[in-house]
Parts: sequence; C-alpha cells; structure tokens
Amino acid sequence: MDLLSVIVILGFIPVAILLAINVYLHRSRIGRYVDEIPGPKGFPIIGNLLDFIVPADEVFLLLGKLSNQFYPIYKHWILHRPMVNIQHPDDVELLSNTKAIEKTSHLVLLRPWLNDGLLLSTGDKWRGRRKMLNPAFTNSLLQEFVETFAEQTDRLLRSLKAEASAQGGQAVKGVEQMFSRLSLNIICETAMGISLDDKDRDQYAYINAIPIAAQIFQFRFMRPWLSNNWIFSFTKMGKQHDKVLEIIHGFSAKIIQGRKDYHRVNGWRYLDGLSEENTQEEIEDKRKNRRKLALLDLLIAAWKAAAIDDEGIQEEVDMFVAAGHDTTAAALSFTTLLLAKHKEIQDKCREEVNEVLNGIPTGKITMKEVQRMHYLQQCIKEAMRLYTVAPLVSRKVTEDTKLKDYFIPRGTEVCVHIHATHHDPNFWPNPDVFDPDRFSPERSKGRHPYSYLPFGFGPRTCIGAKFALLEIRTVMAKVLSNFCLEPVDLIGDVRFLMDFIIRFGEPVHVKLVPIIK
Repeated sequence: MDLLSVIVILGFIPVAILLAINVYLHRSRIGRYVDEIPGPKGFPIIGNLLDFIVPADEVFLLLGKLSNQFYPIYKHWILHRPMVNIQHPDDVELLSNTKAIEKTSHLVLLRPWLNDGLLLSTGDKWRGRRKMLNPAFTNSLLQEFVETFAEQTDRLLRSLKAEASAQGGQAVKGVEQMFSRLSLNIICETAMGISLDDKDRDQYAYINAIPIAAQIFQFRFMRPWLSNNWIFSFTKMGKQHDKVLEIIHGFSAKIIQGRKDYHRVNGWRYLDGLSEENTQEEIEDKRKNRRKLALLDLLIAAWKAAAIDDEGIQEEVDMFVAAGHDTTAAALSFTTLLLAKHKEIQDKCREEVNEVLNGIPTGKITMKEVQRMHYLQQCIKEAMRLYTVAPLVSRKVTEDTKLKDYFIPRGTEVCVHIHATHHDPNFWPNPDVFDPDRFSPERSKGRHPYSYLPFGFGPRTCIGAKFALLEIRTVMAKVLSNFCLEPVDLIGDVRFLMDFIIRFGEPVHVKLVPIIK
C-alpha cells in the first residue's frame, strides 16, 4: 500500500465515524421526532451551523426571518444538538404545563460567570433558592422601594437639569448609559442594601463589562468549537473574557463584603431569626421597627444559618445585579425613545402623571400614586412588546409533550421566541405599530394569556417582574413630569445586538428639554 492510499484511508476514517454518529443522532428518538418538524436545510454533521455564524448585528434579524419563514414552529441542528423553536401562544401554553424548569445545555457557557445560582440551577437547589429569595419581592417591600426609585431618579434629574442649563436649555444623552447608571444604583440600594458612590470608578467598569461578557457568550454559543473552557482560555477572546469576569466578580464581592461589614458592626442583630425556615409572614413581622432589609440580607442570614455558602451568595448577587440593572435599563431606553418619537402619546402620559402628582400634598410619590398611572403602564407594556428585552427563553423538556401539531419527546431542547410571539399578527394586529391602547382594559379582555410574555413563563417566570415594572413606571413618571423628550436618533433606524437581551449596536441619544414649572 503506497503512502497516498494510507493518507486517504486515515482521512476517511474520522469522516466515516462522524457520519455514523450523525446517522445515529437523527435516528434516535429525539432526532426522529425533531426531524418531522420543518426547518432550514442543513448539512450532514454540521447541521445549520453555517447559517448562524453571522455578524453580531445580524443574529436578531436572522431569527426573525426564520420565525416568519417557518411559522409557527421550526427546528435546526447545530452539530449534534437539535433545537425546536416555537412562538405560537398555544404551543407556549402547552410547554408551560410541563415541569420544564431545566435550562438548555448551551447555558453551561455561563457557569464561569454565574456559577449555579437561581438562573442556572435546577431541581431541589432551584426550588430552595427560589423559596429563599421570594420574600425579597413582597408588596410591602416594594412599597418601600418606590421611595428609593424616586430618590435615585431625582438625583439623575438634578444632574440633567444642570447639564441642560450649561448646554443652552437642553441635554442630549445616550439613553442606555444614562439608564444603566440609574438602574444599577437602584438595584444596589434596594436589593443589596448598598449605596453607590457616583465617583467610584468600579461601577462604570462594571456597567461596561456586562455587555462585553454577554456578547462573548453569544459569540461562543454560535461557535461550538469554543465551548470547551480550556481551549477558549487560549484565545484572545478567552483572555478578554477572564478580564471582564474579574471586573464583574470583583464588583459583586465588594457589595457582599460591604453588607457583611454593616451587619458585623451592628452585631448581626438585624438578621436575628431571618432565615429560610421563616414563613413570609414571619419575615414581614421581623422587619417591623428595624432598618429595611434587602435581598442580600436574606442571603447573609441564610449564610449565618449555614444554609448557603460564600459561593452561593456570590452567584446570586452576580445574577441579580446584572439582570436587575441591564434589563431594566433596556426597557427604560426603549420606552423613552418611543415616547420621544410619538409626541401625542408622550403628552397624554405627562397629563396623567401631572394629574396624579398634583394631588400629593407632600410631593412625595408612593406606590399608591404610581399604581394610578394606568396609561403610562400601557405605554411601558407596549414598549416591552414592541422591543422585547429578553427575546428568547430556552428550556429542556423533562417529559413527553404534545404541542399543537408536533410531538416533542423528553430531553428535547426548546427555544421560545418571545419577540416573535409579541409580533404575531394573529394576536397583535399591525404588530410593528406603537399603540399603547392595545393594553387598555377593553382591548386586553379575552387576549390569549400566552401572547404576552415579557418576563418569561411557567415556574421560572422572572422573580423580579413586579419590581421591574414598578421601577420603570416610577422613573418614567419622574422624567416626564420634568422633561419633554425629543428624538435625536430614531429607534427604527437602530441596529440591534442580541445576547441575553436585545441591546443597541451603537449609542442612541434623546434630547431632554426641562419643563419650566
């Protein structure tokens, strides 16, 4: 046998093995059922991998194109891993009725960042953490938090007015950066019990690090050969990944240590009896007549009771601070830009806000006043429909499930395209039009309960949904009562990047003109 023959044979063997594995996967129970679902044509072995290796600002557009082309369900393969993509509310409802609380396999790429906290954990650990943290979002605590929402927004407004005065009567700001700083201050003071110093450079480094880490995750997800952490660590992006995680973990560790020091100085007395064994009512009783306690305090109390370790606290703080400020900042940005573009809707919001606020003798806004701003709430909900902050939710199905038209076996990974659901013309006529009246009581009546999912669905619905909506409404009410919003960059012209959330591909600005009272 000559050398050429040996080379040909040696080259053929791995290809033959890969082809055999490919046949096995497609003939497996999951593979057979998944392949009955329509979807883009792929290649042997690599599947649809090449379809998804696109520039960062084209991922969002590609997913929208596939959702429209294969409505209401499609599948794709990335190497050995199939994914079923759904968007119809009926299918989402059927999926939510299963015990699907397991996250999909690609989220293992987040473990260096978030470890095994509430976002990624499953089973008893997830249920235990959820139970531990639920008392941090009770209505009584949310009432207290409104004061912080308002105070932090007032700080921003004073800064904006000073800037407008120095710039001839108006301020032009990048919305994402402006609201990221505000929402980070809010989540740290409310959920973490720590007040940030605006002169502290660490918080600015943290804000800049979050989107970088998120985009690195998205890049790796689309390139499976980078999924191995050891291999990835040798790449240029791997080294950048380590640097941004050092910034992120350093910031959260500083928060945790600061709150521990506060309790240590006070002899831990504020945490006495505050542990996961208490009922929600008992925790509320223990909060009376003491300084208000935060989500981080629940974690530290559990740490004192040996129900959670330092690593457990870190992973929850990493998740809550990142998700709690990044998603809210995006929703505030989208709402602001849409109101700036639609002056008549903005004026109607302002009229409502002023009517509510003018009836407050003290001038201090409370949860009672915020909840009276119904039209503003409609505008926020419509902004979150039109620009879904978290456009995708993925789950691993833990039991055989019959959808409307297809069967998906246990172990199948399913991706719910919430942004596509929010733009389905069968449920949202003229879906690309900004129309807050969609959420009026009259037009909301009888709407499919799974046609609007801004905070996810099922058991893993966002734990901070009420917190976020209350924060956004409070901030927008304050902004609208003090400024007229005018467009600089039109939101319809913006390029979007997609990772965990959709974010702007470049800075987007709005003009804020102070209202003279």
